[in-house]
Amino acid sequence: MNLLATSNPLSLPNTNMKNGYLSQWARNVSPSPTLAVDAKAKALKAAGEDVCGFGAGEPDFDTPAFIKDAWAKS
Repeated sequence: MNLLATSNPLSLPNTNMKNGYLSQWARNVSPSPTLAVDAKAKALKAAGEDVCGFGAGEPDFDTPAFIKDAWAKS
């Protein structure tokens, strides 16, 4: 079975890739810009630069109370 040549790419079967084969669909997937920004920020930090990274990851602040309250009421 071809790993990535299913009709629904979001529900891929749990199989092993053989011979390094990727479907045409998989070969055409573009790299993630978010992960590229994150990698650049990590590289700059590793080089000693002062970086404020806005790429991938969780926010370093709590969810505002009005949002929590709206969620609790819903």
